[in-house]
Amino acid sequence: MDKKTEDQLLKWYDNLESDQGEDILGGQETDEEDDLHISDHDSASEEDPFEENEAIMNIPDDIFLSNFVRHYVGRDGTKWNKDRPSQNVRTPKHNKVTDRHKPGVRPEAKHAKAPLESLSLFLSNDLLQKIVDYSNIYIDKIKRQYSRGRDALHTNLHEIKAVIGLLYLAGVAKSSHVNIYDLWATDGMGLDIFPAVMSISRFKFLMRCLRFDNILDRQERKLEDKLAPVRDMFEDFVQKCQNMYTVSENVTTDEMLEAFRGRCGFRQYIKNKPARYGIKIFAMVDSKNLYTSNLEIYADKQPPGPYYLDNSAFEVVKRLVFPISGIGRNVTMDNWFTSVPLSEELMKNHNLTMVGTIRKNKREIPVEFCSKKKKSEIPCNTFGFKNYITLVSHTSPKKNWFYYSRQCTMMMKLLLTTTRQKALLML
Repeated sequence: MDKKTEDQLLKWYDNLESDQGEDILGGQETDEEDDLHISDHDSASEEDPFEENEAIMNIPDDIFLSNFVRHYVGRDGTKWNKDRPSQNVRTPKHNKVTDRHKPGVRPEAKHAKAPLESLSLFLSNDLLQKIVDYSNIYIDKIKRQYSRGRDALHTNLHEIKAVIGLLYLAGVAKSSHVNIYDLWATDGMGLDIFPAVMSISRFKFLMRCLRFDNILDRQERKLEDKLAPVRDMFEDFVQKCQNMYTVSENVTTDEMLEAFRGRCGFRQYIKNKPARYGIKIFAMVDSKNLYTSNLEIYADKQPPGPYYLDNSAFEVVKRLVFPISGIGRNVTMDNWFTSVPLSEELMKNHNLTMVGTIRKNKREIPVEFCSKKKKSEIPCNTFGFKNYITLVSHTSPKKNWFYYSRQCTMMMKLLLTTTRQKALLML
């Protein structure tokens, strides 16, 4: 039924009710109206309702009213308007990117021209020197286990840089799962640069002794923080990521699983991930160039104290988007994060928009958006509007709809070509 027909029916129905001294559609909304839903009823009277007034009179009241209710109702009472809001408005502030927050490299990183200079922005000498000091503390603790003193010598800044460089080279050569002895092989099957930098025994020793915190007071810090062994280094690295680059207009929040099968109190198992076992990390990444702007390690339930966090999806997203709060960006996420209250929170308090799929079990979703619909010949969508939020339910077409539509398009092109050729022959 088109808009013009609906308006004419509504006007006729208002006149009919005014004669009876009642006004069902006008005035203040009632609780009964909240329970009304869109009906799938289809009849000949709806196709041409002005042929006979008797046909209109025979329409049941609930079906007749459902065609004129201009909103859907969620299970918790949330109303979604069917009519699209007016678009004749100025560009909202959350869609504007000011020059102050323009995407790109920040002044702190503009001097970096070479790859090594770019890497030093994130792994600075001060950060690496802390790793050297913490590793030497651990070496002092275990050196008595070695009969020869030269097997447990202290490390230095240059040697730690060499270890990190070899790890990067192993990744570049796609050798992360290759046996370490094969990398140091001297029979022509290994990589010549590995034995040229350091011996395999020294590399294995440094990998064993590599530490990112002071082990002497670790047990005290672990009483209130499960991430005590890496907390300082991890937060320093994340802060550098945020200081060196301003993300573009669109970012993505999601989880990733870093492969790890060692002993860890918060090691995760996710069956649909390639590694399955590992450390889960929430990340906010620039959608345009895949730049990582914020990270958060999932440590399960922390002990009571300053590091105790709420691990709900609502709170995780709020912490991830904190660096871009108020600068007018769009956040894309999957259905584990997406919710109607989260979209309202990001818009009102962070000046951020959100795009994501939402699960059907959310109570704000109307029944019409969750029910299984019969697949039609062509794709169709149902829209609901609430303030600045748009809800869309997509119904997929029949299985071979795309194939048949493609065949029809090809047939039309063939007919047009044949007609054109006949026209040329006639000329």
